[in-house]
Amino acid sequence: MAARWRSRWPRARPATRAALITVAIERTDVDVLERRIHLSLLLVSLLAALGAATLAIVVVNRGLRPLLRLGGRVGSLSPETAQVPLLDATLPSELAPLAAALDSAFGRLYDALERERRFARDVAHELRTPLAEIRTSAELALRGGDPGRAAAALAISLAAVERMQRSVDGLLALSRYESGQAEPQPEPLDLRALLEQQRQVLARATSAGAHIQLEGAAEWWTSSDAALLERIVANLLQNAVEYAPAGSRILAGVKVTAEGAWLEVRNPAPDLHDSDLPQLGERFWRKRPERAPDTHGGLGLALARTLARVLVLQLHFRLDAGDLVARLGPFPALPEA
Repeated sequence: MAARWRSRWPRARPATRAALITVAIERTDVDVLERRIHLSLLLVSLLAALGAATLAIVVVNRGLRPLLRLGGRVGSLSPETAQVPLLDATLPSELAPLAAALDSAFGRLYDALERERRFARDVAHELRTPLAEIRTSAELALRGGDPGRAAAALAISLAAVERMQRSVDGLLALSRYESGQAEPQPEPLDLRALLEQQRQVLARATSAGAHIQLEGAAEWWTSSDAALLERIVANLLQNAVEYAPAGSRILAGVKVTAEGAWLEVRNPAPDLHDSDLPQLGERFWRKRPERAPDTHGGLGLALARTLARVLVLQLHFRLDAGDLVARLGPFPALPEA
């Protein structure tokens, strides 16, 4: 009985004690190794940053080298020298549009500068002789009290002033149209009627208008600037009348081709040769200056060429059996409404 009672209660466990284990090692080598690792990482980071910066500088300089060359070429441009194209095969594709735009902009500036220079040269060239005539006639008129001599001097001076005015007006018109200040205003017109109108105007202004004979199509309607076209036709007809031999016949008309209509003016030109054709339309060019009419300013054909370009027309000259043929066109037919 006593044995069974004791088995119901657990036996007492012996008491546990906490144990502390201390381990110690030498850290001197570990600390040295750690410092070396930190120092190596720092040096590697610095070298990497320095290398990246150097590489970036080299790459940027290499990439900017074409741009710097382009800037140097732009800076070397001068109004006193001819324009040098900036677009070439050495430029990368990224800079090609910029170089092309600069070439176009500088081209327009150079053209404007050349127009101003040419205008100044032409004015100085054309006004030199009339001014000398005016001065000479004035000096002769002042030498004596002869009224007849004074009247003759005044007549010479007036004629010289008129030539100066025609030259200046022609040069101003050329500069205005070449610079694009005057824009064409298209309107429907009949080429044959325009020729007839200018023939009558020339007949009233001179006694040579009866020598102009119209031929070709009786009617051709197109769209163009009437004022500019009238000036071209007037210059072509006047040039033909002034330089054709006396009593010769001048033919003018509208010739219809597959590409459109052409205005043609034909006049005898026995003094002209094929080598002279490229010079027709140059300012103040005359085959024989001593035989040029006093009323001719030397700018008619030059103005006609400029106005033809403004109207997007072609103006050609050719010799045919001793005749000078001027062709202006093509003029498309006016669409039917």
